[in-house]
Amino acid sequence: IYGGDCSKMGIPSLENDVIGLDLDLSLNLRATTFVLTYGLTDRLDIGVAVPLVSVSLQGTSNAQVVPFGPNIAHFFAGTVDNPVLTASRFEEGSATGLGDVAARVKIGVSESAKARFAILADARLPTGNKDNFLGSGQYAIRGVGIVSAQFGNFSPHANVGYLYRSGALNNDYFLATAGFDHLLAPWATLAVDVISELQSG
Repeated sequence: IYGGDCSKMGIPSLENDVIGLDLDLSLNLRATTFVLTYGLTDRLDIGVAVPLVSVSLQGTSNAQVVPFGPNIAHFFAGTVDNPVLTASRFEEGSATGLGDVAARVKIGVSESAKARFAILADARLPTGNKDNFLGSGQYAIRGVGIVSAQFGNFSPHANVGYLYRSGALNNDYFLATAGFDHLLAPWATLAVDVISELQSG
């Protein structure tokens, strides 16, 4: 019927039609987090972070059918004799609510006049509604070793740890932070940090 072997790509010619799609998507997120930390002892802190999240999403799509040949086979509306080859759509929505709550424990392991070492563990709970982009819908657990020192006006510090994230589509991370604070003058302090995440898996 079409003058060739229809098992081949491009036969019939309508297989060469193209649908071009331009998508404009905008997501705005604003979070206000309330943090409470309480020292149970001189070496043990517990804490919780409760975020209130506001999200707005706007999306616009514009599509156009580009026929390959003179015969129109694909169209969004109308008829073969009077086809509509373009279509557009606009969607928007917003949501406000509780985000993913985080709980934290920090234990001071050792302390001297010059240096201190502590261990931090925190967990992020999937309390936010993931369908409305208020939360991730997955658990995340982080363990970090913290060391800090004091040499006069110079205070170096470093954190090393691991972040586990549940879910088949999420990767874990090795975490490392290093930096220092240096008092330059009574009114000025220089603070420098290098923060890194190395993907695992």
